[in-house]
Amino acid sequence: MFWRILRNRAGYTDKEINKLLETKWAPRVAEITKSFYWFRVEMVKTNRCTAGWKQGDCLYFDPLGMLMKRKCPKTICPHAIATISPVIYACLDRMGRGADPSQMQVEYVSCTDPGFDHKGMGNNLMKVIYERMPLAEYLLTASGQTMTSHVLFRSSSARGPNPGGIES
Repeated sequence: MFWRILRNRAGYTDKEINKLLETKWAPRVAEITKSFYWFRVEMVKTNRCTAGWKQGDCLYFDPLGMLMKRKCPKTICPHAIATISPVIYACLDRMGRGADPSQMQVEYVSCTDPGFDHKGMGNNLMKVIYERMPLAEYLLTASGQTMTSHVLFRSSSARGPNPGGIES
């Protein structure tokens, strides 16, 4: 089921899915047990955050590292996403190697804005937490609004105008 949803959501061909299945990392990331977890990024400390985030606010990313907008604050700040993204990739890399991402040494990140005192606008210190989803969230994510359509239908826009990607 995971591979069918991925194929339809991202616009992969069956040949491309088979190529992913041949790798060592992709099947490990796709293990059904991984689908019960998400990445929760909690604001531990905020200082004049122009996005309006407060201590305790959270961003949520699904098991593949995609931002779950329905669970996030109204305003999403690119300065926070910029530092969270490499940590999520590192977690996914650990999963692909069979390691537990919750055991990473890096668990705190700061947004790229240096803060008001250093000619910026504001700053957040965030903790990246890999944790089991509450059952209701899992059901909503796995079979609810975010995945249901991809079980049956392929995305018509996911591949873009150049399905081969960026040329090297």
